[in-house]
Amino acid sequence: MKTPKILFLDLGGTIRKPPEKMGDPDEIEVIVGADKVVDYYHHQQWLIVGVTNQGGVAAGYKTLAGCIRKQQRTLALFPQLHEILFCPDFEGRECWRVDRFGGVENIAHLTPDLSGSFRKPGPGMLQLALRQFSALPQDCLMVGDQPADRGAAIAAAIEFQEAQKWRALEAPPTGRRKEE
Repeated sequence: MKTPKILFLDLGGTIRKPPEKMGDPDEIEVIVGADKVVDYYHHQQWLIVGVTNQGGVAAGYKTLAGCIRKQQRTLALFPQLHEILFCPDFEGRECWRVDRFGGVENIAHLTPDLSGSFRKPGPGMLQLALRQFSALPQDCLMVGDQPADRGAAIAAAIEFQEAQKWRALEAPPTGRRKEE
């Protein structure tokens, strides 16, 4: 059985416009070029998973329900995304999954050994998805716009691409590393 290739995407500043701290989820906008590159990967048979810190919930200026609505709106804007994983606490103990079929659940209990690492730059969300889909890190790519995104990718041994450069690419990277 062939292992899947996973494209991990940070959301705010990578595919959807910030600011993310407040506002109506219906006002979320796609960053120019992001939809085209996401569509490219989708047509290349990549599994696409959003990964985002949502510390505004723990800070008290977002509600968990509002955060979930934001992820649902993002899935509506990007039908190619399989699911979104998000960490709403500062300690990295929670990992919520919102899928395109309406499923919403805290899935941190599925991988108790990853507790404390779900918040980027921790690799927990990435490692959870690798396990869930039986994927290999060398067959994956993480795209983001913050040092925490890069840190999560490095910690999970996944290739990283800066969001701005990724959105502008004519031939996006494949995520497969050359044999050393």
